[in-house]
Amino acid sequence: MESLLVGEGEETGAGEEEDEGDTEINELMATSPGEFDLYTQMDTTRKCVQLYTNDADVPDFFKFVELEDKIEVLGERGERAKRKAIQYDDGLSEEEFVNKIEKEFDDEEERDAKKRRKG
Repeated sequence: MESLLVGEGEETGAGEEEDEGDTEINELMATSPGEFDLYTQMDTTRKCVQLYTNDADVPDFFKFVELEDKIEVLGERGERAKRKAIQYDDGLSEEEFVNKIEKEFDDEEERDAKKRRKG
C-alpha cells in the first residue's frame, strides 16, 4: 500500500498502471460506494487539469501583473518581519497610577453623595 501512495515502481506515462493504483487507493479509502464514485470522479478531474509548465502556457493576465508594487519586501530570506513595539502601559509610574485610581474613586463617591442628597 505504501508503494501505491508514494508511487514506487510506477513509471511516468504508464497510464494504465496509474489507473489501477488510483482504483486500489480509492477502494481502500472509500467507506461507501458513493465515496468510491466520488474519489474516482476526483481522479478523473485531476488528470484533466492543465498545468502551466512553461511561460507560453501561462495566460497573459498573469504575466503582466506587477507584483513588486503589491508585495511588501520583508527582508532577507529566512528573516522574520520586524514588528512595531507595542506599549501596554499608560506611561505612569506605580505611584501615579494608584493616585489616579484613588482620585477617580473619590470623584465617584462625591457624585454618589450628591445624588443621595438631591434624591
